[in-house]
Amino acid sequence: TVYVSYVTEGSPAESAGIRPGDKIVEINGESVSDMDSDTVANKIRGPQGTSVDILVYRQSDNENHSFTIKRDIIYKA
Repeated sequence: TVYVSYVTEGSPAESAGIRPGDKIVEINGESVSDMDSDTVANKIRGPQGTSVDILVYRQSDNENHSFTIKRDIIYKA
């Protein structure tokens, strides 16, 4: 099980609506149930300008949420 621990301010994930605490369920339609966090992170990363589909479970509303995120370079302060 992989959870979002933080979302970088101004990142594509933040813009899409991903929140800390979201449980990542699928990446591009592939279940992540047997993946470790490094594998999940590597599947989310990709060339700038490409997109990745992420399905998350959000405990606060007991719902799955689907996001398409356009990858970009993330700058940390």
